[in-house]
Amino acid sequence: MSKVKCDLLGRLTQEELDSAIDFVECFHCGVTAMELMRVGAALDVCGDEFCSDICSGERVFTAIALCRSCHCKNHQEEKNYRFS
Repeated sequence: MSKVKCDLLGRLTQEELDSAIDFVECFHCGVTAMELMRVGAALDVCGDEFCSDICSGERVFTAIALCRSCHCKNHQEEKNYRFS
């Protein structure tokens, strides 16, 4: 796992984490786990917003595998998320 502070990770069940680890490539850019291993890196598991309740603001996430670069970008987008 990378050093990215991932609050989304805490929202996922063990089953969702295990399922995401089964992916062999980054959900966003497609870099494979094998390519990352060659440079001493690995895929991270994070959450991708699946849907949200407009009234309560509750958000539902699905587990996804991401390379470190995409994981950082995912959190940058998360911080910039605003309800209209």
